[in-house]
Amino acid sequence: MLHFVFVVRSSALGPHTVLQAPVKKVQQAGLKRKAISEETGCLKKLKLNILNDIDAVLKFAERFADKAEKLRDIMFIAKSNSLHCTAKDKEVELKSVTDQLEASRVQLQDLQGSLLILSCQLWY
Repeated sequence: MLHFVFVVRSSALGPHTVLQAPVKKVQQAGLKRKAISEETGCLKKLKLNILNDIDAVLKFAERFADKAEKLRDIMFIAKSNSLHCTAKDKEVELKSVTDQLEASRVQLQDLQGSLLILSCQLWY
């Protein structure tokens, strides 16, 4: 939700002059915050999907390994190893998404700090 801040101050132009420049900065910062929040939401969903994929792949790999033991078939070991490699690739992707999430979190904190400074400047 965006909050619009208008400040009325007495000046040479009249007692009801609205300071537009700082308000536009606050609005732009609010829009940027919203965009970063939406990006963070998408990244969180992606991270959850990757975690679910890793879990499913590892379960299938374990099933193939068990099947290989029971049937003494090397083909199932190959499939199991292939799935383990896929899981490792997904873990690398997960690390990348986690790093992006951290960067978004830092951006959001910086933006909230600058938004607070802008709000204080409006009042002083």
